[in-house]
Amino acid sequence: MAGKKESNSTVVPNQLTITRVFDAPRELVFKAWTDKEQMAKWWGPKDFTNPVCEIDARPGGSIYIDMTGPDGTVYPMGGEFVEVKEPERLVFFARAFKNKQGEWLLENKNTITFTNDNGKTKMVLYVEVMKRSAEVEDALAGMNEGWNQSLDRLSERTSKDNRYVFVTRIIDAPRDIVYKAWTDPEQLAKWFAPRNCEVKFAKADIRPGGTALYSIFDPRANSGDNWCLCTYKEVSPDRIVCTLTLSDEKGTPGNPEHACSGNPDWPQSTEVIITFTDYQGKTKLTLYQAVSEKLANTTGALPSWLQMIDKMEELIK
Repeated sequence: MAGKKESNSTVVPNQLTITRVFDAPRELVFKAWTDKEQMAKWWGPKDFTNPVCEIDARPGGSIYIDMTGPDGTVYPMGGEFVEVKEPERLVFFARAFKNKQGEWLLENKNTITFTNDNGKTKMVLYVEVMKRSAEVEDALAGMNEGWNQSLDRLSERTSKDNRYVFVTRIIDAPRDIVYKAWTDPEQLAKWFAPRNCEVKFAKADIRPGGTALYSIFDPRANSGDNWCLCTYKEVSPDRIVCTLTLSDEKGTPGNPEHACSGNPDWPQSTEVIITFTDYQGKTKLTLYQAVSEKLANTTGALPSWLQMIDKMEELIK
């Protein structure tokens, strides 16, 4: 399993430190800790599931997970985030095991750091037990093994076969110019389609809470329009967060089987995050899409993103 051989654990009273190296960019590993859909797939020991997983990854935001064992026993976990510094550091409190009065019997403070290691990610997890009762001593005895099984699952989740789409590009242009290319409808219309394809916008209201309705099509083929509704959550010079939903020409959610992916496995909606960072007089652009990289390659979605970014670079030079 990727990352497993390059790991170690240190256990002392009320403390646990685990170091892992994951064969994935740190932005992806960090996102696996803050995206509820991803975390639900790896949190907990082997064969555990997380039918309820809610995460509000911001300082003061809450985290709640119903970790469920193979025998159906539910182990609730609640807490809140103290520090969220993407993609470098996370700090959050986690509480587990309630008594009959509804009081938590165990409280941990978890600090996780993520460091770039030649394209891989060195992750250090430091767990400090803040509160414990006699009833949870058996659980604490298995904490090291439980965390290591969870991180084995995280390693698998961020492997090349399972990881989500992540693109990094250094653009030879100032950040404000690159940001405008993503938020100016006139510019978007010139590059927001793969090679040999065109895009038409029925609507482009690019602001927090706004939407853009567009269709990407190949004028050489008689394949019809492929509509998508983009709903913007965040729009700032630092990053854009939006949800792409396959739709019809009115913005009504449609059937993925009839979308441009041509693949029924393609999700109805996917979250996309684009970040813009100053980098030696240029702009470091990252693009994350919450869909399997393998599926995105199969359907052509990932090659399309790469071609579109190429066209954007050509436009702003």
